[in-house]
Amino acid sequence: MEIEYAEFIKCLNGLLKKGANFFLVYFLRWLVKLALRIHSSKKIFI
Repeated sequence: MEIEYAEFIKCLNGLLKKGANFFLVYFLRWLVKLALRIHSSKKIFI
């Protein structure tokens, strides 16, 4: 999971360098972290 996450972040960083919206990338990172937290604890946080 950690390797996949690192690859995903590399992908987002690549998009950022290409001029993607910084806040969109930041939000996507936050969503991934939240999803991993939910997945690892098997609980849903609101």
